[in-house]
Amino acid sequence: MGRPSLKQLERQCQKPDHRRVGNWMARRVTRPAALRVTWVIAPWGVSATAISLAAWASAVAAAVAFGWGTLASWLVGAVLLQLWYLLDHVDGQLARLRGCASLDGVQLDYLMHHTVNLLIPIGIGFGVFRAQGGPLWLVAGIGWGTALLLVTLQHDARYKAFCQRLKRLKGRLEVVGGGGARPRPPGTRCCAWAV
Repeated sequence: MGRPSLKQLERQCQKPDHRRVGNWMARRVTRPAALRVTWVIAPWGVSATAISLAAWASAVAAAVAFGWGTLASWLVGAVLLQLWYLLDHVDGQLARLRGCASLDGVQLDYLMHHTVNLLIPIGIGFGVFRAQGGPLWLVAGIGWGTALLLVTLQHDARYKAFCQRLKRLKGRLEVVGGGGARPRPPGTRCCAWAV
């Protein structure tokens, strides 16, 4: 059996509604490009976790590059940040292709996002501080990174509190649609309780 076509791979690897959900760049540029990268590397046997770790490393390297504060380092940082965004899509596509998507993988992905949300603004603030002087740039970068981290952690804390509440319920819980910022199917309720 030969390598699947991109159309076949798209059916196996992409999330439902991948052309409607997400920002313009994800829908039009990154997901299609990631599909091609997935098509190339899937036969190599690289794990989705390895791709997640490579993405994470590229984002940390981008933050360091931004922190150098030179034009060349900013360009390198921008390229590395785009590589992170691309690989952040490839890891999920590989997991779906191989049928090994897991909660551990999702957790690793979220942890990576929290790290990126904190480090990139700090790197940018430090880079401007190094290039321009003025400690307010450093404070601004730290404040920006902390604010982004708190926004994303607020969603995680809300989810954790929701799960704690669900654990106290007796009976069966059926969740239909609506997950991951996706619209739920028409005419369905978000949660149907059977007690």
